[in-house]
Amino acid sequence: MKRNPPRLGGGRLRTSLLARTNVVLAFSAVAIAATALAALQVFVLGPMTERSADDEAGLVVLSAQTWAELPDYTDARPAFELEMARMHDLVISSDIRDLPPAAADNDYHALLRARISERLGAPVRLLEGDELVWAELPIPGGRLQIGFAPGQQDDQLPYVGLIIGIVGAGIVLVTSSLVVRRIAQPLAETAGAVEAFRGAEGFSPLPEKGPRELVTLAESFNRMAREISTLLSSRTTLLAGISHDLRTPLARMRLAVELLPDDVDPKLVARMEGNLERMDELIGDALRFARGAGAGAPGKVVSN
Repeated sequence: MKRNPPRLGGGRLRTSLLARTNVVLAFSAVAIAATALAALQVFVLGPMTERSADDEAGLVVLSAQTWAELPDYTDARPAFELEMARMHDLVISSDIRDLPPAAADNDYHALLRARISERLGAPVRLLEGDELVWAELPIPGGRLQIGFAPGQQDDQLPYVGLIIGIVGAGIVLVTSSLVVRRIAQPLAETAGAVEAFRGAEGFSPLPEKGPRELVTLAESFNRMAREISTLLSSRTTLLAGISHDLRTPLARMRLAVELLPDDVDPKLVARMEGNLERMDELIGDALRFARGAGAGAPGKVVSN
């Protein structure tokens, strides 16, 4: 026979202890991850991005100013360009090219543009080309383009959040499974023992181990089961003893009825024998019940 799953009021399925704990820990992990991401952005990534943009802007402006101050009739400028490319990955070009503007939705580019403009005191354009970001700077006598690697990217924080979320979810699932399983297994054993408990027959005490609360639960159940078993056993013994003891006076009453004189009313004798038969049936039912054999409903006692 198929058993229906246990339900709460309103027809809702009961969830397991593990599922509830996972849900609670999952919400906690999400809250912790959100707090960690906010703190990471405010106290780590934000200051690092600003410092990186400030350093990059300072290097770009200083390189442009140094290049402009070098004489153009010597090999000083080409040597400086090679040195900056080798040491700082900067590409300095006096050949102004028509390049597309850099992505306007990139916060790092906007911050870098603002830092360069602050240092120069003039607006600066950021361009993209050859997989580099190019800053077009005004210099005495013209303009100069300096290319550098994109560097900071705006999608760092989502990646960090994804990593934190995946690692946090894994930790939550593993730890909650280990912790709740240690709690749920004794509870499942207790539930099985309660469901299988049938009094004095086949009682196996629960192991009294684990956390203090589970030990207390197991001790209470074992004590209750022992008391119920003792009570049922005593009642059965008492019922069997009383039923057995009633057989002796009942046999004497049968013998007395058999020894009645012949002038006694036959109807009265028949009624007495019928009552004795019913009493014998009741005693037999009680004895079968005490022995665990079960019996039908006892016969109805007919009063005189």
